[in-house]
Amino acid sequence: MLKNWKTTVLGWLAAIVGVATVGWFKPDGSINWMAVALGILVGLMGTFAKDRNVTGGTVGSTQEAQIRTKEPVTLPAVHTE
Repeated sequence: MLKNWKTTVLGWLAAIVGVATVGWFKPDGSINWMAVALGILVGLMGTFAKDRNVTGGTVGSTQEAQIRTKEPVTLPAVHTE
């Protein structure tokens, strides 16, 4: 299920370290909800991000896409005089 486990781990690690750096609690002893919310958002971003070596989903490439990637791209020659 988690083919992108590296970004998930790094995202939640960054969230924990970030919130711990800012502080879980305010000086008056109440919970620092802004830091907690930001930490959760960073963790979720890491959960839903893809690793660089993970490709698309369950649908394979179309035949047209495979042909386009195999054909060399040639640009028209530019004549300068």
